[in-house]
Amino acid sequence: MDKKFDVAQALRVITKIIDQGEKKDGEYYLHGLYASEGFDGYRVNLRDDIVKLDVDFHNTYNLDFSDHKALELFLSKMHDVDARPSGAGT
Repeated sequence: MDKKFDVAQALRVITKIIDQGEKKDGEYYLHGLYASEGFDGYRVNLRDDIVKLDVDFHNTYNLDFSDHKALELFLSKMHDVDARPSGAGT
C-alpha cells in the first residue's frame, strides 16, 4: 500500500455502519460493507466480500486483502460511507 492507512476514518465508517446499517447475522451492513464489534470491546471489524480489516486496542490494525484492486475498491467504499451525512440510512 502506497499511503498510510487512515485508522480514524475506518473507525468513523464502522460507527456509521453500526448506527445506520441493517443488522444481519451479528454484523451491520451498509453500502457494501459489514461492521462488527468483538466480544470484549477492544476489537472492531470492517469487511466486504474480499477485504477484511481488524482494528485492535491502541488503533493497531490488520488489513487482509488478495490484491491491490480489491483494496482500492474497499477504500472507495469506506470513503463513500464516510462522506454520507449522519442519519442517511441504507
